[in-house]
Amino acid sequence: MAGLAVVLGYAYVNRRSRIALAMASIVVVITAAQVVLGLSLYGLLPLVMSHSALEISHRFTAYILFAAGIAVSIAAVILRRRSSQA
Repeated sequence: MAGLAVVLGYAYVNRRSRIALAMASIVVVITAAQVVLGLSLYGLLPLVMSHSALEISHRFTAYILFAAGIAVSIAAVILRRRSSQA
């Protein structure tokens, strides 16, 4: 759940750049799904899924979140370099 706060903070800080905000918003949605699946794995949020399907979904969204985080970080570096050169 702390990851969700970090991603929301990143989106808030970069709210002036539409591209960075759009990319961070995508990561927010994936992170929210990861939080819901994680809470379900701990039994704190009941979902109508088998435990094995829940684990697979949680692992799959973790991979997607990892790739999206790398993509957003690379894009942020490129945007910062372009804005500092202008």
